[in-house]
Amino acid sequence: YGYGNLTLSYQHGTPGAQGVKPFKHDLVLSFAPRNDKISVEYSLNVPLGLIFRDIAPYLLLQVRDGYGGNLKDYNRKTTSFVVGISLVP
Repeated sequence: YGYGNLTLSYQHGTPGAQGVKPFKHDLVLSFAPRNDKISVEYSLNVPLGLIFRDIAPYLLLQVRDGYGGNLKDYNRKTTSFVVGISLVP
């Protein structure tokens, strides 16, 4: 009666002239059968087209709906949106 995660990832596009990596989509399903709690998280990484010392910046867009997003809301269903920059070597 443990917890489970299912992650699906997909990349599309071709590397640019400067070696920029393609778009990346991630879908994560988390579930706890014992408590009937399910969470869904979708992430999109969009390359910004810049290379700085072999590090490529990406725009990160993320949506999460469900339980266990953080310790404070472990037992309460929440929806969150995240926008940020991720640095990928």
